[in-house]
Amino acid sequence: MQTIMTIFKDYGGSGYFSILFLLALIYLGFTEEDRRIKTLFVYIPAVILILFFLPPFYMLYNRLDEGTYYRILWLLPMTVKGEKLQLLPITAVGLTITGPPCPMYRP
Repeated sequence: MQTIMTIFKDYGGSGYFSILFLLALIYLGFTEEDRRIKTLFVYIPAVILILFFLPPFYMLYNRLDEGTYYRILWLLPMTVKGEKLQLLPITAVGLTITGPPCPMYRP
């Protein structure tokens, strides 16, 4: 479990975006009414995050591909990293404050 936490801390940096991501999951979990959107942005990322922290999943993954466990976190819509550019959580917070950007968001 210590190795998993180290991988998560190394990937997450200061933890700011991890906290924003968890807050966004909770917010969308309570407020989103469309099942498709909720499945895509709440349930699937939550399952991936839970699997990431399970030691049996870590052991199984390491048997298949050693040294790349952190890549599972790439499946989460948590951040876009570039040269000091971390955009997605800021966009997610902005969208929760201002609402959807276009009518296509809601069918």
